Amino acid sequence: MFTTSGCTPCRKAKSFFEGRGIEYEYLELDTADQETRREAMLTIGDYIPSWGTQFIFPIIIIDELISLIGYSERKLAKVFDTVE
Repeated sequence: MFTTSGCTPCRKAKSFFEGRGIEYEYLELDTADQETRREAMLTIGDYIPSWGTQFIFPIIIIDELISLIGYSERKLAKVFDTVE
């Protein structure tokens, strides 16, 4: 998951994973060093179409197969079959 440090939707996504005991990794792009940020941007480019210089966070990549942009509990729940 790619996030930024002050992002409310990013915190909600992390909380979703933690609340369900789903293991995840994240990188806060705004606090990462320049080289890490550059590598992350290349990775992001592999999963989402070019949006110019504007991104919506979080950017969630699941098992290198599914990409979700922004936070949607409904979409995440659907992916993890936890729809109530």
